[in-house]
Amino acid sequence: MEIFYYNRPELLLHLSCVTNFVRLEQLHLPETAGAAVGEVEPLTHLPRLTQLTLNAHNTGWGGWSSLGRMSNLRHLGVSGLDVQAAVDACSALRGLMSLRIVAGEDMAEQLTVLRSFSQLRALTLCDYGVQGMLLLSDLLPGMGGGLESLDLLPLHVEPIPAGLPACTRLTHLRFMPGNTYEGLLPPQAFRPFLALGQLRSLELECMPTSSVPPAFADLTSFTHLMIRRCSCATGFERLAGMRQLQSLDLYKSLFDKLPQDTREFDELTCLTRIFFD
Repeated sequence: MEIFYYNRPELLLHLSCVTNFVRLEQLHLPETAGAAVGEVEPLTHLPRLTQLTLNAHNTGWGGWSSLGRMSNLRHLGVSGLDVQAAVDACSALRGLMSLRIVAGEDMAEQLTVLRSFSQLRALTLCDYGVQGMLLLSDLLPGMGGGLESLDLLPLHVEPIPAGLPACTRLTHLRFMPGNTYEGLLPPQAFRPFLALGQLRSLELECMPTSSVPPAFADLTSFTHLMIRRCSCATGFERLAGMRQLQSLDLYKSLFDKLPQDTREFDELTCLTRIFFD
């Protein structure tokens, strides 16, 4: 596999310079690339390109419709001011399996295009606000049936999307708000996880709870669990049923110390990795 990391746009005058890399499979274009290279169209001449990351923050980019001709594209990441144009252009790519969008708090309308990506297996949404969360709750029932991996990184702590139970094939879920929350989430806020029967990997960060949620006692099929910066000081006995757990990450969730009574972990004999701080 050949990887071309484009981190010095001032050295190239146009994207046509990369078309000689006919074996290129992965390409990352940072924020400043737009002003230097202009049109996206040259990317269509890379027949093996399957993974593309674009920062569309610079208005120097153009020719977004060309992305719709990149039929081999399987993984796409976009962020910045022109996210809507970039994602719209790729909505016809039936082979796209993974999509990462950095939306922005006032750009909830960008998420409506997700209705066109029913074939997605992995979705990552970053930096969206309250309206984006509400819209996502409406979108998931229509597109969540095929999702296997979902990473949600909103700007603020909000309730877990109501449409989450529609993601019946989900095996990995990450929920990491950007800002902390004043107060505590009620235990029932975590119950949507119980509807995800295929879930094996769960990552929570900055979720305001003082104890391991009671719902976790019924999540016995997990192989990976991360509860970071959640101030969980009690309730570790609820992890005892996770006998298939291989990785446990409790960074900053123990008030910087191990529990004095470790009997809660005696049944976790499959653990190969455990992280405290």
